[in-house]
Amino acid sequence: MTKLVVADLEASVAFYAAVCGFKETGRFSAGPMTEVIMASADGKGAGLVILTDDTSPGTGEAILVFDTDDLSAFAGRVEANGGKTTTPITRLDQLGISYAMFTDREGHIVEGIQRG
Repeated sequence: MTKLVVADLEASVAFYAAVCGFKETGRFSAGPMTEVIMASADGKGAGLVILTDDTSPGTGEAILVFDTDDLSAFAGRVEANGGKTTTPITRLDQLGISYAMFTDREGHIVEGIQRG
């Protein structure tokens, strides 16, 4: 499970739902903090906790890595939802993967990996 501190909670929840297909599975607030728990649609994949606590996130604090069966489609969803491509799709034959690097709407680093 990864926790990501964001400034705009609802925009970040929408971004990761649209890009990764995550579903919100829980939400709670305590004082100035609100936390949203998200999981893969099939319940078998990665989880993500997105929270806001009235602080500004620093970019580069984590790299969120997501496996995908269609890296081109993943990249399209990133761009369509306000993210940016920082490294285009690159093939690493020696590892048998393709990857690309992105930033989300707030500048957090996101990596997409397609195996095979």
